[in-house]
Amino acid sequence: MLFCLPDLVGIVQKIHSAPLPTFTGKALSALTDGTPELAWKHIISQTSDYYYGRFPDIGDSSQYRQIGMKMYRQWPCIAQEGCHPWVTMLF
Repeated sequence: MLFCLPDLVGIVQKIHSAPLPTFTGKALSALTDGTPELAWKHIISQTSDYYYGRFPDIGDSSQYRQIGMKMYRQWPCIAQEGCHPWVTMLF
C-alpha cells in the first residue's frame, strides 16, 4: 500500500491547478516549431524557474510527474520514448 503525506498531495494538487509557464525566446520558438530538442536547456531552465519560484518545496517524483504531464498535454512535441512520454526517467 502506498501512503502520501498530505503536504505532497497538496503540492501536486496546486501544481495541477497552476497555469503553465509562459515561455519566451528560444524555448517558445522551439516548442511552437515542434523542435524542443533544439532548446531543451532553455525549456528546462524556464520551467524550473517557474515551478521552483511558486513551489520552493518541490522534490517528490509525484510532483515532477505532474509537471511533466501538464507540459506534455500542452506541448506534445516534448514526448520521449518509453512508458510515459512526458518523462525520460522512471521514478
